[in-house]
Amino acid sequence: MLTNKSKLTDQVGVPHEPGEWMKFRALSWRDLQAAEEAQMARALREVAGLSPQAFEFLQNQAVQQQASAGQFDQTVMLRSGIAEWSYGEPVSPEALDRLDRRTAEWAYGEIVRRNVIERAEGEG
Repeated sequence: MLTNKSKLTDQVGVPHEPGEWMKFRALSWRDLQAAEEAQMARALREVAGLSPQAFEFLQNQAVQQQASAGQFDQTVMLRSGIAEWSYGEPVSPEALDRLDRRTAEWAYGEIVRRNVIERAEGEG
């Protein structure tokens, strides 16, 4: 299936902001890959100074976990996945960077649910 960047989801209300909404787009494999690569690069930067024992511990923890929402870079996912919103200015990288943490985390969860979790369930 080809993803269609112009095909948007239904309007989804922001649950903790009555009257506000967002529309999300379907992400392509490349969008998801870019988000995974950005998250991996961040993780590598963070572990660069760790001792070998600490690094081994973290590596074992990661192997034990299944693919999760944490495998994607939040910034990349928000920039790729949010198409429209009810806020008073257009969606842009600068405007996305000014979202409060709660709204950004909610939107990220919606994008992961729609593009990773629901897709995986549909393949079963």
